[in-house]
Amino acid sequence: MDPASVLVVGGRGGAAIEGAAWARAARATPDRTWRVIGDCAPLRDAPPNIEVLGWVDDAAARIACAGIVVGSAGDGVVGAVLAARRPFVCLPEDRPFDEQRSKARRLAATGAALVCENAMTADWPSLLALVERRDPAAQAALDDPDGAARLAAHVLALADGERG
Repeated sequence: MDPASVLVVGGRGGAAIEGAAWARAARATPDRTWRVIGDCAPLRDAPPNIEVLGWVDDAAARIACAGIVVGSAGDGVVGAVLAARRPFVCLPEDRPFDEQRSKARRLAATGAALVCENAMTADWPSLLALVERRDPAAQAALDDPDGAARLAAHVLALADGERG
């Protein structure tokens, strides 16, 4: 793991990651290495401490090795970040029912993430320093590695007529 690295994760459900925002963030934090995975708009005048990797086959492994993860409040990103216990800056995307904003508020309320509403105007040096001081226990409290098996057992018990 590289504690000075920042991994920006873009998913398939939203808009492309705005390249200009990440070039600006990288310029503001020259002591950090920035990597962007997923769909990203082209970077113009990018500083040397940022790299756009595009779609990768090992996103979860990259999340686990990142010093800090920046990404949406999508289920896949949040699940991978919680499992890896990485400091997380959550950038909720607009959705018709505001589910990402709702999830981001809950993540922030539990201490599992910091929320950033606008990557382009964020004070990245301060935000990154602040998220590094978060206690990973807040994320551990939200992550249950056996959750899927427990849910399946509960559903099967309900189907068999047992009360859970």
